[in-house]
Amino acid sequence: MILPTYATHATTVFAAETVIVPITPDLEERAIKLAAAIAAAKGQEYHHLQDPRNREKRFSTGNIAEVAVEKMLGVPFIDTSIGRSAHYAGADLKHIGLRMGIKSACYENDKFPMPLRNESDPQIICFVLPKVVLVCGVASVPVLQKYCMTELVIDPKARDRKTGFYGIDHLIRFRNYVQLVRIADGLHALIH
Repeated sequence: MILPTYATHATTVFAAETVIVPITPDLEERAIKLAAAIAAAKGQEYHHLQDPRNREKRFSTGNIAEVAVEKMLGVPFIDTSIGRSAHYAGADLKHIGLRMGIKSACYENDKFPMPLRNESDPQIICFVLPKVVLVCGVASVPVLQKYCMTELVIDPKARDRKTGFYGIDHLIRFRNYVQLVRIADGLHALIH
């Protein structure tokens, strides 16, 4: 089996529709500090013990993407409280009425965003680079189901929970909060 690579399946990461969000040092510091606190608090949870490598870096990548999406939308939604993972499961944007998450990966070495194997919410797909985040678009649940492979998950211990998303060319593009709400409405992902 030939695995997807950036060259074969991420050709539109840098498309004109991709929103490039600059990350200022203060935003990056905010995301990294929160990631360190989260990694320390969650380090003893079972699924984090199973996949301990680069835990803080993974949280940093995710937090930087969330900060970028929040900046792009101009609407605060990030919950900075920290607790057990079970209490925080669900959509990242639920605080602004959207049943939608954010999945990100560092843009390096053919790393792909890793949604849950049975993801039930649409996901905003982002790639984190030094000083910028590429907000590529929204993956609907059917697109997530069709364009994911467990073989793209680098750590075999995470493969029972995660899968690698490579359907970048099939995302619904957006540039602002109003467009994202319309997309969520069309995907039945509004919280009433």
